[in-house]
Amino acid sequence: MPAVRLDSLPGLSCAHRRARCHALENALAATHRVTLRINTNVISLGAQRRLGETTRALERSYARLASGLRITVAADDAAGLAISERMGAELRSLKVARRNVLDGQSAMQIAEGALVELGDIVSRVRELAMRAASGTLSDVDRGALDAELEELTEEAERVVNAAKFNGLSLFDPNTVGEDGITLQVGPGEDETIRLDVPVVERAALALRTLDLTTSDGGRRAIGVLDVALEIVSDARGQLGAIQRRLETAGRVLAVREENLAAARSRIVDVDYALETAEVVRLEILQQAGVSMLSQANVQPELALALLSPPAQAV
Repeated sequence: MPAVRLDSLPGLSCAHRRARCHALENALAATHRVTLRINTNVISLGAQRRLGETTRALERSYARLASGLRITVAADDAAGLAISERMGAELRSLKVARRNVLDGQSAMQIAEGALVELGDIVSRVRELAMRAASGTLSDVDRGALDAELEELTEEAERVVNAAKFNGLSLFDPNTVGEDGITLQVGPGEDETIRLDVPVVERAALALRTLDLTTSDGGRRAIGVLDVALEIVSDARGQLGAIQRRLETAGRVLAVREENLAAARSRIVDVDYALETAEVVRLEILQQAGVSMLSQANVQPELALALLSPPAQAV
């Protein structure tokens, strides 16, 4: 505290000047007074509050590092959590949509496999018809050709009826319906693909009308079999186009899923590089806070120095 000089108060007597000096010194001492309290340690309370804030922040960082999530509770980022939940629901829907597309591809591959066998059967029957149309065969030969025709006809019908996916008969209009098979290929209700499965039952049934026991029957069979082969070929082409469309839809879904997952990850996943740096900073602050709190707690002990009697001079 600066001292008050007597000569700085001119025009007053010495007694008055001394009184004024004492008054000024007391006023200056009051402005520089340090308060010491025992019941309420304000400095400690402030240190405790700041240490608590640092500890809570450190606990949140530990939770993020342990879980790998930036948002461990809704309070961390309420808006981000709401957005991420919607993205998560859409992601799960996209995964299901991809499975639906794969199921559609499997169904079409089963149908195509059946058509391959049906086409081979029709081609073989046409070979038999070509043989039967020749006048050089005996009745025994024609009987053998007709017997093979019967077996191939039954097999053609069996192949068509056995073309099923998950219990769904792919070539049965009564099962598939007039609108074909509808696949849900996206989160939206209108994101669908309709699979128009071709009807090839006529090609199999046409074999039932053939008669290879005569030359005329063999020649008539050739025309019928050409129509059957055309039906099978057109059906295979239609199934190929459907499979190509499903492959494209699958790739588009994969791209959507990848980018949506990346966007969601930026919201919910923790950046370990940033979070570990934050943990180091908070740990240093916590250690400093503990040290300062320890010093703040001993501040009231200074009052004991005022309460202790003065030391006696020796």
